[in-house]
Amino acid sequence: MPMKSITKERTYLFEKLCLRVGERCKHAAYAFEVFHFRKLHVKAIRELTAVTLNECLNACLDNSRCFSVNYVRSDRFCQINQVSHRTVSGQFKKNLRTSYYENNCVHEEDRCGDKRIEYVMSRNHEVLGKDISVGIHDIRTCMRECIESSILFCRSFEFDTTTNECFISEEDSALATPSGYIFSQLRA
Repeated sequence: MPMKSITKERTYLFEKLCLRVGERCKHAAYAFEVFHFRKLHVKAIRELTAVTLNECLNACLDNSRCFSVNYVRSDRFCQINQVSHRTVSGQFKKNLRTSYYENNCVHEEDRCGDKRIEYVMSRNHEVLGKDISVGIHDIRTCMRECIESSILFCRSFEFDTTTNECFISEEDSALATPSGYIFSQLRA
């Protein structure tokens, strides 16, 4: 029986890899988010040749400055980047040979450095993408859930004022669409 491909907005594939995940990522839901056929065009902080995907991703996890990697499977070539596609504009482009992996194991202190975390609020918006319901709360508790999350690299949260339900998300305002929710994005 042929396999049927069904794409749903909130359906995700999780690929199992054997990686050296240290303390900084032990509670995360996943270590990397992959974007196939995409490349972040920036100057790499390190380049590795003749490496497997696992070796490339482990090199990123071992480097506290690694926010993402570009990996060319056919050449076994790995570029380690100290930025992500979310922090540089216009440099995340289609590339049929490359897969882009964003590090989800970045510590909260690496998000803002010595700056203070603030939120930018958009009424009646939601992010269609990866989010996790963290239960029924007030809006301040929802903010704290986002900042302290060990499950994912929280970049925003949605708060449903009718049910007081909180959804934390690794997505940001670039993916926000009109809805009945209050959407807040982290700002450093």
